[in-house]
Amino acid sequence: MEAKPWVDTVTSYFTCCGKQASAAEIMIEEATNEENSVDNELLQAERSLELQLIQEEQRLSALNLVRNKTSGAIKNQEAKLAGPRKASSDNAKILADKKKELETLRTKESRLTRKLGSVQKYNSSLSAQVAALNNKSDTNDAEAPKLRSEITRITAEIETSKAETNQTISQFQQVENKCNANKDTIDKLNARVSELQKELDFAQAMKEKLGNVPAVPSRRGRSLHKSSPPEQEAPQPPEEEAPKVPPRRPSALADRMKMFQ
Repeated sequence: MEAKPWVDTVTSYFTCCGKQASAAEIMIEEATNEENSVDNELLQAERSLELQLIQEEQRLSALNLVRNKTSGAIKNQEAKLAGPRKASSDNAKILADKKKELETLRTKESRLTRKLGSVQKYNSSLSAQVAALNNKSDTNDAEAPKLRSEITRITAEIETSKAETNQTISQFQQVENKCNANKDTIDKLNARVSELQKELDFAQAMKEKLGNVPAVPSRRGRSLHKSSPPEQEAPQPPEEEAPKVPPRRPSALADRMKMFQ
């Protein structure tokens, strides 16, 4: 152990005194032990601070890793949302077109229904006339072929109108079924989009929280890098004061030396 400068002075002082030499050695040893104890306490405090710094660096590395994983998850969620949104937009356009087609078919059906009613009224009138003519067939044999031809023509028109009406009704039902199927698909897609949007909002909230953790340099010269920069600049932490070192206590030997001055 390196000798202290004042040790030689005290030793020489007590050597001159003869009888007090052993007492001086004891005081020197006590002072040396006391200073060694203070040095050990300071060394332990320094090691404790180094250990805390290493633990903080490890925690910051873990936070940076979590932030990078969260950023990747956000990108994946955004990619997943792009497909359903586009499909939902296309389905909405298809549904609008089908609604227009459905309105057109309904208008056509209404027109054919009115026409069918008119034809049925006309058919009733003609049927009454045919019945009257059949009763008078003996007296009106010359007009019977003409009336039968007219009846046949009108009957054919009625059958044609019925066929068109049935076809229109069938088309209307097919379009309505397609619209219902498209509506169910759109509802499912909208529910999926809403679920993915909630996941994206949660991931963005986590990203904003993790974005506030700064990336401090390592005390060994290494920098903790992140794979992708955060969207917002991380706030700088407040400057902390250096840990206070406990003041060194005055040596007991120095106090005792004052007695001999």
